[in-house]
Amino acid sequence: MQKGSEREIREAPSRMDIERERQEEIARINKTYRMAWKSPLDVDNIPEGYEYFWARESLQGVPDRNRVDGLIKRGWSFVPSSWHPELDGSDVLNRHAEFKGYIYNQGLILMKRPIEFGDRERAYIANHNMMVEKQMPGLEGFIQPVEGKFVVNEGANRSF
Repeated sequence: MQKGSEREIREAPSRMDIERERQEEIARINKTYRMAWKSPLDVDNIPEGYEYFWARESLQGVPDRNRVDGLIKRGWSFVPSSWHPELDGSDVLNRHAEFKGYIYNQGLILMKRPIEFGDRERAYIANHNMMVEKQMPGLEGFIQPVEGKFVVNEGANRSF
């Protein structure tokens, strides 16, 4: 036989071999780089009775003041940096002086409001959505009011 005309016959790797190699590679990467990353937006200890929300203050450096103003009208307020000193990303260049003393991160500002306000807003939105759905053609008798709330009537004939 001539050199080069001989073919080396290899067995194709099985799925288990491929998966094992992939898992070994992932383990090696995790061990090498210690990927215990935590998002700077994670808030661990929210005070009882409050809910938090990261509000968009700007997008790609362009201020979006209407968004924050609308949230303030709905009961949201800024979280003081003294509540969460671990989240206080100090702005050494003083680019966002208006947010000094509050928690700000890359165009987002942390806001808070009492849970009661949130419950009221969610109930209002749910009721509004049910009223809109109730007026949609083809859903007559599908959504029924029960004790001031709207529920789906399971016995209704469904047209879809």
